[in-house]
Amino acid sequence: MKAHHCHPDSGQTGNAMMLTMVMTGIALAILASTMTWSASSTRQTHRSIQFARSVAAAEAATEKGLTRVTRDFLTGGEQLVADNLNSYRQIVPTNTDSIYWSQWEFNRPGILET
Repeated sequence: MKAHHCHPDSGQTGNAMMLTMVMTGIALAILASTMTWSASSTRQTHRSIQFARSVAAAEAATEKGLTRVTRDFLTGGEQLVADNLNSYRQIVPTNTDSIYWSQWEFNRPGILET
């Protein structure tokens, strides 16, 4: 029995390697785009959570001030409210209200200053 050994044509010798490299390149491109999308999605989620926390903090500050204004109006009327306008501007949640507020900084934009 005689074994016959075939030599491939010179045009087909690198096809398997080229196909492997092309498929690896495509896989790496898909991986890179997926990782970019994941990072972007994570940043967007973080921003959304921070926005919700900021809204909650603003609502807490508003409620604290509104409670003080209401109490002053019920006890002293409109004159007591007018006399305490400057003190209302300084009312913000503090860590004596809750330890949660110890990491927050409330600042006043120029709109609230008189």
